[in-house]
Amino acid sequence: MNTRSFIGLVLLISLFASTPQLAQEQTKKLTPGDIYKLKTVGNPEISPEGHWLLYTLTTTDSAKDNRNSDIWMTSWDGTNSVQLTNTPEGENNPKWSPDGKFISFTASRNGGKNQIFLLNRLGGEAIKLTDIKGELSDYDWSPDSKKILLTVKDPLDSTQKAGQPFVIDRYQFKCTRL
Repeated sequence: MNTRSFIGLVLLISLFASTPQLAQEQTKKLTPGDIYKLKTVGNPEISPEGHWLLYTLTTTDSAKDNRNSDIWMTSWDGTNSVQLTNTPEGENNPKWSPDGKFISFTASRNGGKNQIFLLNRLGGEAIKLTDIKGELSDYDWSPDSKKILLTVKDPLDSTQKAGQPFVIDRYQFKCTRL
């Protein structure tokens, strides 16, 4: 065995022998405080042309005992990422308009109720689209991108009582008001 091969063999053996030791030094045990450092990805939405992905990124501020979701957009290959919103109130439920020109989302800004906001996909400030007095449950775009369908729970005025719950008998499929 010549000297060059011997040196190469020694270097290769020392590399494999030191790798487990390096891996052991770099491991860290998970502590309860680390839970607050975790980020959660949710509400994925693929753009109509299939080149971009909208999602929410939720972080936790343990000092304020608060969770905040912001909307991000990333290219399909992951090379470009853009944070679209950054507010203390947080945003949720992002959706592309069917023509791909706009992004809508829900947010409760300035202490108000959940409303729908519209954002140009190229950037800029979000525009508040709705001023709903009731509780916004969900929404969806019309196929032509000209309208948005809302599912809203009506607000109770001061003279109304909360509705009584319904019970559905699953064996008779009969609905009874309590």
